[in-house]
Amino acid sequence: MIIYIGYLIVIGVEALLFYKYKSYFDDYQHGKRIYLILCCVQLIIIAGLRGYNVGADTRVYLDELEFYSSLPKLEMLFYSLDRRHDFEIGYLFLTKLCAFFCISKTTFLFIVACAIYIPLFFVIYKYS
Repeated sequence: MIIYIGYLIVIGVEALLFYKYKSYFDDYQHGKRIYLILCCVQLIIIAGLRGYNVGADTRVYLDELEFYSSLPKLEMLFYSLDRRHDFEIGYLFLTKLCAFFCISKTTFLFIVACAIYIPLFFVIYKYS
């Protein structure tokens, strides 16, 4: 939790700096875009480098990745959806895809963070 409080402080300071030096940007939208990209990249790095036990469901997701990675490739692709966890179809597909390509746990966390935060920051940029 401390890391996210630190993150909020950092983006607050960055917001003040972007506001103070807004004359260096071509227009407001350009500065806003750079600020949001910076915030998004920082959040992706935090989420990707977090511990494997941090978060309510992280351990469950990583256990599923390990489970599918341990299966033979053909069996993994067609393994029944009736597992012990009720994952969304898209998330299960992403997990199987990462397991198929033998993605590490940290890389998997980065991929999941990108899948979550890039669209979120795009919506924030577009509608704010």
